[in-house]
Amino acid sequence: MNDWIDFEKFVSQVLELHNFKSFWNVNLTLNGLRRQFDVVARKGGVVIGIDCKAWNNKRTKKSGLVSSAIKQKERCLLLNDVFGVRAIPLIVTNKEDLCGSFEDINIVPLDRLNSYLLDNY
Repeated sequence: MNDWIDFEKFVSQVLELHNFKSFWNVNLTLNGLRRQFDVVARKGGVVIGIDCKAWNNKRTKKSGLVSSAIKQKERCLLLNDVFGVRAIPLIVTNKEDLCGSFEDINIVPLDRLNSYLLDNY
């Protein structure tokens, strides 16, 4: 992938292969709060707010990932209000060695996104 836009579009396409309706580069404002989402996906009663992390450096600090997860969890509160369901925060990264969860926010490497979606949705 050439850049972060290609990364976000690819994540969106993978979600659509799993019958999600997906949108990339979403900006929402509600009650004066403005939030940007790399990808928002919906299938039935499931809404996922995705932050795509395409890091270029070889070593990524865990603290940066933790900070991203906390911010994504906060951003998804806005999606809760917009869609009327609990939005699931998700981080998708281009780093294969970064996976797991932090405060109930799943962190999934791109090469495992397909299996994550198959297992969970």
